[in-house]
Amino acid sequence: MDISWLGHACVRVRTRRAAVVMDPADRSAGFDMGRPTADIVTVSRRDCPRHAHAGGVRGDPVVIDGPGEYEIAGVQVFGVPSRLPAAEGEPPEASRNTAFLLEAEGLRVAHLGGSSPPAGGDAGPFGNAAVLIVAIGGGDPETAARAVRDLEPAVAIPVGYAG
Repeated sequence: MDISWLGHACVRVRTRRAAVVMDPADRSAGFDMGRPTADIVTVSRRDCPRHAHAGGVRGDPVVIDGPGEYEIAGVQVFGVPSRLPAAEGEPPEASRNTAFLLEAEGLRVAHLGGSSPPAGGDAGPFGNAAVLIVAIGGGDPETAARAVRDLEPAVAIPVGYAG
């Protein structure tokens, strides 16, 4: 398995049989992920150009933008509903997020989108992820650090930051 950061919260996960692009970002959001090719695209926030630019991915990918269980080209994908911290004046749907767990080639990769897993040790399906992709931007790196401590992945990949 090969994991590449493409900018902001966007990563590409390549297995022997498939490529998955997670949280593709639009150039208008200030990020250039290039034009990656994928079989699967996951979108954690449907209405956010920083997480939902599936049109920027080449090929004919299956786009998963909500909760559910899927199996495509040997990759199991689990979408788990979660919430972002609500900003003052935003409608409730703006805080919707879907965190994703991929299983392929004996590895579990979790991408939390813009949220963090439940606190208090209730990690749910993310509990034994070998790789955790976690956003550290948005002014709350402490929440990201807590997620890494709680989930104890073998590898943590920080995303969603300027730079």
